[in-house]
Amino acid sequence: MGGNKHGVEAQGFTAVRLWLYVPAARSKLINRSPMTGRRLELLYNRSKLPETTRLPWLAASYEKNTMRNLKKEDIENSSDCCDETILNPHLEKFVSSFIFPNRQEKWKHLFLKNRKRSYQNSSKLESHLTRQFCFLLKKEELHINIETMGVFYNFRDSSFFLSLKDALILGDYQDAIFSIIPGELALYFSHEGRIWLCQNK
Repeated sequence: MGGNKHGVEAQGFTAVRLWLYVPAARSKLINRSPMTGRRLELLYNRSKLPETTRLPWLAASYEKNTMRNLKKEDIENSSDCCDETILNPHLEKFVSSFIFPNRQEKWKHLFLKNRKRSYQNSSKLESHLTRQFCFLLKKEELHINIETMGVFYNFRDSSFFLSLKDALILGDYQDAIFSIIPGELALYFSHEGRIWLCQNK
């Protein structure tokens, strides 16, 4: 366990040094690990620390992010996958209930017929959520039992049937939908860390 932690720390310092001092390496890091790259970029841009203390601070943040990603892998590996017959009704009703009417046809096409492009466009969905039924909130403001089960979809090939507890971990800092009751109750996770409650009943 200790050896693994030291390995993560070393990896963290290496990645952050590249990020801070070798701008040309940033695009490679983002391409290799989009989630980590975006997270580092956000942390770097938001940090007001002086350069002398920014490196260890960013390295610690990177380590935390890496450990979180390992936890996400554990959840994915231990969760049941959903087939199309379960996933598609959840996605179709999510679009019908929570997306602006003039954007619904596009998202139904992407979700049901062109999943690869849905991933490429995932960051745009947040701006298409109807504010009539979708509201920003924090984790602690969620009044839903954490053991509640639902379908988790992260705009990629796989979808999972898992609990809200695991969805909150898996959806952290990535675009994803967690549909509990199709078209009635869902969460939308943003790659910038925001959580939207989508509810129309």
